[in-house]
Amino acid sequence: MTGPGARIVLQYFDDCPNWQVADEHLRMALEQVGALGAVVEYEIVDTDEKAQSSGFHGSPTILLDGVDPFADENTAVGLSCRRYVLPRRCTRPTRLPKDRDPGVHRRRQ
Repeated sequence: MTGPGARIVLQYFDDCPNWQVADEHLRMALEQVGALGAVVEYEIVDTDEKAQSSGFHGSPTILLDGVDPFADENTAVGLSCRRYVLPRRCTRPTRLPKDRDPGVHRRRQ
């Protein structure tokens, strides 16, 4: 499991309609565990080659210390939209109230 100094990376592609929602969910989760000062890095995956070389499982993908905690051996690699399988359903990130402040972050390209 990752510790308090974990490296957190949100991978996405620009046309993804859900990466900002995933970012909001990630920030809420960090807030719930008391990690308000955590830095989230942002990585744009914009080519199939980059997707393949980085093991990108679709947009959005969250990496904790380089590991995708939601992927398994059946999760496809490539430049695609990501769906997360939850018990009894398959879902995309859902919208949060507009008054949620996603906080400060740095963007890595």
